[in-house]
Amino acid sequence: MSYLPVACFLIIEVWLLKSESRILLLVGIVLNIYIYSIFCIGIHRLNLIGKGANQTLGNIRLKFRECKYIGYLFIIGLFTSLAKMAVFIPYIGQLLAIVLVIYVFSRLVLVLPAVAIDRSLSIKEAFHITKDHRLEIFILLGVIPTLIILPLYLLDYSLMSQIISSIYTTIIMIFNIGLISQTFELLVGVEEDEDNISVKL
Repeated sequence: MSYLPVACFLIIEVWLLKSESRILLLVGIVLNIYIYSIFCIGIHRLNLIGKGANQTLGNIRLKFRECKYIGYLFIIGLFTSLAKMAVFIPYIGQLLAIVLVIYVFSRLVLVLPAVAIDRSLSIKEAFHITKDHRLEIFILLGVIPTLIILPLYLLDYSLMSQIISSIYTTIIMIFNIGLISQTFELLVGVEEDEDNISVKL
C-alpha cells in the first residue's frame, strides 16, 4: 500500500497526457495535486521521523494535514507567480524571472516539511530562518533541482517519451523532497519527541 500514491501519481500523469476533455483534464490536475501532496508528506515524514511514518505513504484519505499542505503549495505558487512578473522587464526579464522564482521558492519551501510533521512554521518564519543561508539554499533547493530536470527538454512529444518523463520526474521529485527534508532538519531541527507524532496518521 505504501506505493499507492506513487502508482496513482504516474497513472494520472499518463491520463493527463491522453485526455482531450477539459473537464477530465481539470479533474486530473486536482487529483494530481492531491496525490502529489500525500506523496510529499509521506516522504518528508519518512525522512524526518523515520520508519514509523511510512504508513502515510499508503494513506490517501483527505485530512487537515493534506489540506494545509496544499494550501501552502498555493501560497508559495502565488509568491513565485509574482516573481515571474519580472519577465516583462526588457532584455534581462526572462533570466531575472527564473532567478527570482528559484530564490523565492527556496526561501519559503521549508514550511512544507514543517506541515508534514505537524510543526508550526509560518511563511514569515521560513523566510527568516533561511536569511543567513540564502546562497546555499538557492543552490541546493533551486539551482541543483533545476539543472537535474533539464534533460527532460531533450525528449520529444511521443507517448513513450512522456511516460519516461513522468517516471523521471517522480524520481527527481523524491530526490528534491529529500533535499528539502534534510535542509529543514539542519536549519530548523526535529524534536526528539517527534516519534510520538508519527502515529498521527
